[in-house]
Amino acid sequence: FENLPLLLKEITASPVLKGVHVEGVSYQPEVSEVGLTRSDFVLEVAGTFMEIVNYLESLEDFPALFQMKDLVLSLSEASAGEVKAQLNCRFFKEAG
Repeated sequence: FENLPLLLKEITASPVLKGVHVEGVSYQPEVSEVGLTRSDFVLEVAGTFMEIVNYLESLEDFPALFQMKDLVLSLSEASAGEVKAQLNCRFFKEAG
C-alpha cells in the first residue's frame, strides 16, 4: 500500500484496523471543488463482526471530513465466522 494517499494510509494502519485485515483498496484521483478537494475510494476489509464494528467506530472518530456512501456486509465463504465489508467512501479536505 505504499502508493496510497496519506489519509488512506492512516485508516489502513495496523493500530486503526484493530484486527481487521485489508483485502483491497481502490481510489480515484482527487477532484477539486469550490474550496474543497474530494477523493473517492473503496476499501474491502474482513474480520469478525465485532472487529468490523470496532473498525467502523474508529473511522467515525477519525479526524478528517469523511463520508461513507455505502457499506456492504457479507459472510466469508472461505472462513467460518469471518465477515467481509466493502466501504464506498469519500474524503474531503480544504483546497490549497
